[in-house]
Amino acid sequence: MKNIFNLDEGTILVEDILSPSAAPAIIFEQYQAQAKLLGGVEVAQELGLTMPPRDSSRYAIPALSKWSDIVFLQLLRLEVNPLVERIIQYHITNPITQGQIREALSTVGKGLEDVDIINGRSAVDFPADSDAAKALFKTPNGNGGYFLFAHHPDQLGFKTLDRISVFTTPRSASDEPSTLGEDTSAWYYMSAEFKDASLPLPSEGN
Repeated sequence: MKNIFNLDEGTILVEDILSPSAAPAIIFEQYQAQAKLLGGVEVAQELGLTMPPRDSSRYAIPALSKWSDIVFLQLLRLEVNPLVERIIQYHITNPITQGQIREALSTVGKGLEDVDIINGRSAVDFPADSDAAKALFKTPNGNGGYFLFAHHPDQLGFKTLDRISVFTTPRSASDEPSTLGEDTSAWYYMSAEFKDASLPLPSEGN
C-alpha cells in the first residue's frame, strides 16, 4: 500500500488499499513467492529472508486496523484540517473491485479497452446516485473513502460522494497476479470525487 498526498489539489493517490489487519497474510504470500524464486524456503532462509507469521493472530494489531485510520494519521501530520476531495486508486488488484468495475462499464456498453487512457480513450464517470457508483463505493477499494469521511467529519468536513470515474492503462502480459483471482489483462483505476454535504438546518426550538 502506498499513499501519495497532493493537498493543494485535495487529492490522495493510492496504490490499491490494504488494511493493517490484512497485511500479515499478504506479506506471507509474498515471502513464499520470493522463496520459490530463490529455490525454496531453506535457500531463502540461508540468504537471510526471515519467515513472517502466516496470519494476523501472530501480530499485535492495534485499534488502527483500517486503511482510513492510517491515512487520517498521515493527513494530520501534513495539515490540521486537510482538504480532501478526491481519492484515486491505481493498480487495483482486488478481484471483487475489478469485477465490479467491469460490471459498471458493461452498463454503458463499454469494456476495459474503451477506457484505456494511454491509447487515447477517456474515463467513464458514474454519478453518485447511479447504481454503478453505489456498487463501486461498496467494494473493498471504494469503502475506504466512506470510512475516512464518516469517522473524521470534524477535521475533514461533512462530505458526500459526487461521482466515481473508472479507467485503465495497459499491463504487460508477463505480469504475475499478486492476488488470487486477479485479472492481469489491464491496470484498473478508480477515482472517487467528494463534495460538501448539504446538512439540514435545525428546526426552531431545537
